[in-house]
Amino acid sequence: MQSPGRPVLFATEQPSLHFASLGVPEIAAVGVELDRKLAALLDVLHLPVPAYLTA
Repeated sequence: MQSPGRPVLFATEQPSLHFASLGVPEIAAVGVELDRKLAALLDVLHLPVPAYLTA
């Protein structure tokens, strides 16, 4: 549990890597779209966006 006023830890994995591992191009494309949506969320929150999410 986070204490009030303390930094918040946000951790996630890159969706496209997991979706691509299924070997179905249509599913892999969904993973890439989720990468982009995650990048947009981080941007809205004024957090650093890793380049691999927008590649």
